[in-house]
Amino acid sequence: MTTKAKIMITGASGILGRAVHQEFKKYPYEIQAISNSRPNDERISLDLCKPKALDEALNDLHPNVIIHCAAERRPDVAEKDPDGSWHLNVKVPEQLAKWAKENGTWLIYISTDYVFWGDQAPYQVDAVTKPINLYGESKLAGEKAVLGQSADFAVLRVPVLYTTSPEYLSEDPVSLVAENILNKGLGKHDHWSRRFPTNVADVAIVLEKLVRFYYDHHDMSGIWHYSGNERYTKYEMALLMGEILDLDTSEYVPDDQPPQGAPRPYDCKLDPQRLEKYFVLPQSIFKEQMTELLNPYKRGKSC
Repeated sequence: MTTKAKIMITGASGILGRAVHQEFKKYPYEIQAISNSRPNDERISLDLCKPKALDEALNDLHPNVIIHCAAERRPDVAEKDPDGSWHLNVKVPEQLAKWAKENGTWLIYISTDYVFWGDQAPYQVDAVTKPINLYGESKLAGEKAVLGQSADFAVLRVPVLYTTSPEYLSEDPVSLVAENILNKGLGKHDHWSRRFPTNVADVAIVLEKLVRFYYDHHDMSGIWHYSGNERYTKYEMALLMGEILDLDTSEYVPDDQPPQGAPRPYDCKLDPQRLEKYFVLPQSIFKEQMTELLNPYKRGKSC
């Protein structure tokens, strides 16, 4: 890379956006971190859902690359607020993509494994999509909106994400399991949905490599898959976390029925082989990451 590229990161206050920001700070990029909530000295306050303000910000900042992390990622919330979720997950990336195409900017859209039904895993990048809930539908529509503007743009699909440095326990679906066993103790845990928890720090590394390869004149367009490679149900996560926390897990109850709320797919394992042709993929070990997350909460230690 011969120039100091300007990298815009939307959703910079979220778990993925924060990780992407930290990863890109290691390299000679000019970072434009965009956040609607929790702005600070390193983040620019902007409501992406205000089209005029978004266009003004884009024209002012004029990024070379946009990494669009901002989204409504909670399926139950999406079901309850379909209009708001659709705007953030479809209309905003469509506006970003239109501006990016007109201004020679490259765009990476972060999508989800929930674009699949969940009955034919593992899924390759060209697998037939069939979302089972509104969240998946909106993210798939966002993909089509972005790639419809330019086939040169990129979509990175990822599964359930977690961080080892949440701003509050329960900030992501994985740490929410930890909060449940710490605060509620015994109880049922989903043992139906197969999940592949993925560390946001690993996703951030993949995104930086995608940008680096893009600037090295590789064709990094189209759809990409990245995922952690260890399979867990929430029940299995709870058992592991209980072990790390020195808790009695003997009465934890596996729930073999589909979870309540917005429908969830059974198994949406993503096949990352397209990425593997370009570089070695980072793979955090889930138990090690959960030990780092939970060590401050072990008995006899303060939070």
